[in-house]
Amino acid sequence: MRGRLLLILVAIALVSAACTSAAAQPPAPSPLPGSAIAVDLSEWHVAVGRSTLQTGSLTFVVRNGGSIPHDLTILKTDLPADQLPQESGKAREDGKVAGTVALNPGQSTQLLVTLEPGNYVFICNEAGHYALGMHAAVKVG
Repeated sequence: MRGRLLLILVAIALVSAACTSAAAQPPAPSPLPGSAIAVDLSEWHVAVGRSTLQTGSLTFVVRNGGSIPHDLTILKTDLPADQLPQESGKAREDGKVAGTVALNPGQSTQLLVTLEPGNYVFICNEAGHYALGMHAAVKVG
């Protein structure tokens, strides 16, 4: 009985500590309504909410609407979106500005990026995906 009471008290203390530390963590900042740019990934498409963007700090909401894992890699380049050099089934990441980890189907994430004026290509660089058409050209300026 005494051991069981001690176990219950320890469990209550652990739960209390977990709730206190979780409450002390500030929530991640959310982008202002209408300010986030949607990037939807699916089998063999990268759809960016806008093809022309302003320079500066931007928040992208990246969502995998496909049925297999996809990632987002942002490259600054003057090459056409479908003509990036490739090695071992992936596009070379020359000019990489930012990217996400592979997102599972239905998963989404936010990506905060500072973009300078220029031409960019948004790609999925999972093996073979770029070659199958997962790329989009974006102009920043």
